[in-house]
Amino acid sequence: MKSIFKTLIFILSLSLLSSCSIVDDDFAGAFSTNSGTAALSKSGARRQTKALVTATIRNLNADNDSGDTRSKKGRRITGGSFTKFSFSKGKVTQSETNWDIAFRDTTIIVNGGSTTGFDNEPSRNGNAAVVIVNDTFDNVTTAPTDSEFLQDGDGSGTHPTAITTGSGNGWYTYDFWPWHEISPIPGKTLVFRTRDGKHYAKVQILSYYEDAPETIGFSNFLTYRYYTFKYTYNPNIKSKTFNSQ
Repeated sequence: MKSIFKTLIFILSLSLLSSCSIVDDDFAGAFSTNSGTAALSKSGARRQTKALVTATIRNLNADNDSGDTRSKKGRRITGGSFTKFSFSKGKVTQSETNWDIAFRDTTIIVNGGSTTGFDNEPSRNGNAAVVIVNDTFDNVTTAPTDSEFLQDGDGSGTHPTAITTGSGNGWYTYDFWPWHEISPIPGKTLVFRTRDGKHYAKVQILSYYEDAPETIGFSNFLTYRYYTFKYTYNPNIKSKTFNSQ
């Protein structure tokens, strides 16, 4: 009899614990676990938040492969192909559709908006966009509001890219003497919305020269069109934060 009574007490205890652990269907929020931050959807399901991705891309080749040496002087050129990059893949891509940003010479374009008159530029078939934020990379902790983002075709000039070309207009300055030097503007962070319109990334251009030399001189001033940049990508849909959880 005692064993039967203990069994009934045990079953009753399990029933009470189960009823206390039910999450109300109308509740949505977040909580911390040993494995990171998790979220509760309205259905009560546990959804793990993906970690931010921070990486540095070195020596991305943005050669216009047109043989046009004028770009040594920081001028815009119209020949050659663009080198396309995907934030979700974290690498250069040859895909005609699955790319977010692309590089050629000093020009950076986004996969959103419309073509801008360059020869051989890829078609825009996504919803990517960009904002140039006047703050350091580390200080940019949240993507701007959607109304601040620009797409290619929204700019001005002969080639109305969202990131304006020319010295001092976008991400770089050009110094004619003595080495025709292209330098990233300090305190400029490029914040991108990706091609699917659902994710965000921030970028700091670190160098325009192969192996990112600290100084430009006679030995390396012709090793241009090799981008080194740091980026943080948020793989969580519609999340604009760049702060680690």
